[in-house]
Amino acid sequence: MSDTELTSSPHSRLSLAILSILGLLLIAAFAALGTWQLKRLSWKLDLIARVEERVHAAPMPVPPPQRLAERQRRARRIPARRSPGPLPQR
Repeated sequence: MSDTELTSSPHSRLSLAILSILGLLLIAAFAALGTWQLKRLSWKLDLIARVEERVHAAPMPVPPPQRLAERQRRARRIPARRSPGPLPQR
């Protein structure tokens, strides 16, 4: 087989088209991943800067007792139902 026979056959043209499309899709995917990584880097550096700023900031005053009471969890009794009969043995 010569080179002209390989490039002119329908099977090799289809393979070349599929490989070309696959190559373009991979290039697009890697470009999208690179862009995402750069956006993520920017977000992460901003987050680190905000945390560093808060770590070195002056302490905040304690909120008044009314606001603390709003945030506390209250213990509540919740009735439980179980089927009648003896309790399972452990």
